Amino acid sequence: MGAVEFGEVSDSLALLRAVMRSPAVPLAERLRCALALAPFDAPKVAPQQPTKEPDANLAQRLNDAFRRCGRGGASAAPAGLTAEQQAELEALLR
Repeated sequence: MGAVEFGEVSDSLALLRAVMRSPAVPLAERLRCALALAPFDAPKVAPQQPTKEPDANLAQRLNDAFRRCGRGGASAAPAGLTAEQQAELEALLR
């Protein structure tokens, strides 16, 4: 195979992507580049440990959840929940 020109590449990942996308490169080499790039194309999904103990009170857990999603603190938490609604929320937060 003759030399293949890829132009300017900024880093090793860019070079691998250029080789992978070039029709002038044999398929076996392109597949090797694709396998090498696979861990960098999508974030890894991993289980997360809970940050709070499961017996934390409902109000604190709701405030923490609202804070994590950017909705503020205690002022954004629902007020005046019935016992049935509170039980439903507790079941959802477990």
